[in-house]
Amino acid sequence: GIRCPDNSIAAALLQQTRNPVVAPSANLDRQSPAVDADQVLAAFSGRIDLVLDAGPCKYGKSSTVAKIGRRGLDILRAGVYSEAEVEAMSEVKLLLVCTGNTCRSPMGEGIFRKYLAEKLGCEVDRVGEMGYKVSSAGVLDMAGRPASNEAVAACAAKGVDIRAHRSQTLSARLIEESDYIFVMERVHQARVVDLSPGAVSKCVLLAANDDIADPIGQRQAVYNKCADLIEEGVRKRIGELVV
Repeated sequence: GIRCPDNSIAAALLQQTRNPVVAPSANLDRQSPAVDADQVLAAFSGRIDLVLDAGPCKYGKSSTVAKIGRRGLDILRAGVYSEAEVEAMSEVKLLLVCTGNTCRSPMGEGIFRKYLAEKLGCEVDRVGEMGYKVSSAGVLDMAGRPASNEAVAACAAKGVDIRAHRSQTLSARLIEESDYIFVMERVHQARVVDLSPGAVSKCVLLAANDDIADPIGQRQAVYNKCADLIEEGVRKRIGELVV
């Protein structure tokens, strides 16, 4: 396992060593967790050469133990963090952004989820269990609207169902919670960075160096072509994200 101590002195000591550091729990097997230095000394009865006393433990509970494998996350021991909290923290969150969140980004969300499922070897509805969350948003305040009929049809032709989609408005919270943000146009990229300047390094065009134009109000054939461009961008990005 991996431990990340939340103590500046412990972190400084770890930085000074060039060798691996083994850090077991500060209690014997099947015993209650020690929550301060006195309990550690009592439990090990003179078998410890040095104790760095940083005060009582913040939570006073056992650590949560999780195993990460090809089939996703498995909680071996519940502790400070619940299974739901660990799953939320471990998710790779992908956000697709367009103007109104009724055409391009819903198509991108649905297509992204389809290709993730294929790459991970699971059903589309199990992508979340495998550690990925895909969502979309629009820069305009148009929350609660379904995907356009043309976008639904273009996705259906690719085996993707976005009929349940409802639009949401882009926000700083959505941006900050996301690990990767894929936008359809440079103007969307500018809006993302305007809302959250720290997102500049994780926000890119879905189609690499090209904008994907808005098909709204045009014929079905234009939507189909737009879906093709989105699919091409998704396939390239999937290769960058999933091992």
